Amino acid sequence: MERFKTLESVAVGRRNNYDIMRFIAAILVIYDHSYPLGAGIGGGDAIAVLTHGKWNSGALGVAIFFIISGFLITQSYERSKNIFIFAKARFLRIYPALIVAILLSAFVLGTLVTSLPTGEYLTNSQTYQYVKALLLYPMQWNLPGVFEGNVYKNSVNGSLWTIPFEVLCYGIVAIAGILGMLRYKTFMVVLFSLTLFVYFFYDQIWPFGKQIFGLQVIDLCQLFCYFSAGMMMYIFRAYIPMNKYFAMFCVVILYLAANYGGLKEFFIIFGSYLTLYVAYITIWKFAEFSRLGDFSYGMYIYAFPVQQAVTYYHGGSMSAPLNFLYSFFITLLLSVLSWHLIEKRALALKKQRFVPEAFVPGVFVTTWTNIARGYAYVLDKLAGIRWWQFAAVFVLLVIAAHFYNEKPAIVTFPYTKSESIFSGGWHPQSPDEAYRWINTSASVQLSKPADAHNVIVEGFVPEAFKEIHHVRLLLNNKQVAEQDISAGQSLQLQAPVHDNLSSYTITIMFDGAHQPGAQDADQRVMSALVSRIAFH
Repeated sequence: MERFKTLESVAVGRRNNYDIMRFIAAILVIYDHSYPLGAGIGGGDAIAVLTHGKWNSGALGVAIFFIISGFLITQSYERSKNIFIFAKARFLRIYPALIVAILLSAFVLGTLVTSLPTGEYLTNSQTYQYVKALLLYPMQWNLPGVFEGNVYKNSVNGSLWTIPFEVLCYGIVAIAGILGMLRYKTFMVVLFSLTLFVYFFYDQIWPFGKQIFGLQVIDLCQLFCYFSAGMMMYIFRAYIPMNKYFAMFCVVILYLAANYGGLKEFFIIFGSYLTLYVAYITIWKFAEFSRLGDFSYGMYIYAFPVQQAVTYYHGGSMSAPLNFLYSFFITLLLSVLSWHLIEKRALALKKQRFVPEAFVPGVFVTTWTNIARGYAYVLDKLAGIRWWQFAAVFVLLVIAAHFYNEKPAIVTFPYTKSESIFSGGWHPQSPDEAYRWINTSASVQLSKPADAHNVIVEGFVPEAFKEIHHVRLLLNNKQVAEQDISAGQSLQLQAPVHDNLSSYTITIMFDGAHQPGAQDADQRVMSALVSRIAFH
């Protein structure tokens, strides 16, 4: 008898604790949301208290979801006969219940609680903008006149923010599988390492925009860290021992991280191991729970609007425990109905063949096969790279990175080089706008030419921004200029530079910020737009 079982040896069959673990993860999210949605406060949940505010129950629940998903989705791809079967399975798991949840929120819940007349609500363009969240990119959170009096105003289903990231992770698995990378453990280690590196040093190294498909890149990095950790656990399952000593060690590490910092980061590795250990240990077997159904997805997508509705019918605010208690039972009922009436029936369609194989053109199959073989050939060559080849490529990379990250003397927008020079309240820039929005305070690092003697900042404060009255300009945290400014006025700050430093941190600070109204399409908090920053 082997002393320690491997993850591969225990991850067989359907007897595991995944369903109840995801159910508990969904409960953690509901519990965490009960504080801001019910009482209008954040950080009051037990996990936030135990970790001294370093994490919360909702973030823990989401991390568990993504770790489990990374393991099971990679397994699903490997067991699928082709990419079409994989994509169909993922679509049927996500979309049917999501469609119903969004439509019910918009046309049932919305009509019941909106402050607008029903006819006006149903003809309001914002109602149908919300329904467009079915496309996932971008998501929409608000319905006209809905939950305006709640302590957590307007947002109808904020929990859906993770769904687009989940779908992107599915896409990454599919691409990695198509390219043959899932068969090369070395490349998966490189992908995982790069993901960790970008997440840890995002502000310093990320050279592109801060959004992709309307989603924050930093959020994608964080969630994909958990997801890819699950992927790695599956890919290396034959080498990962499953024993109580490693699990105990993980508990100790996470306890120390909760007290001294780095909990989110340590959870990527140690939390992933612990999650998979709990999923397959034999002393706590809750496999019978699966016979009742998989209610976690329904719990997740229905809870937020239910919690908002409970608060609404309680006068707009209530205690967090009471919100959690009422919302849990209502959401549980909805999730049971969702499972039996929608999700279970949709998943049964996975075995149905919608398009006969004969309908798939042979030339398409041949082309697809040739592409896959080509990628496999390239990966084989990369796997055999020699040190001198690596050194040559690395030197070229270092040279390119040096020029790419070089601080400019002038910044205009859109700025297409490294984002590492920007810090503070810069909003994501648009590729087709000759300016960039900032919130209250924002900084940029520029190099100063030897013949430059002044610094200048140009921009504009829109007419609607009545909250803005004054702006200051700082060089290396020392004020060098200030200006009284009114809404609708151009921003023109200029100051002499007396020091002979090669680079400076230029900071723009406003005395206020514009708070968008509930009906505004752009819900960002902003102070002004900046078009040019330069030494001259």
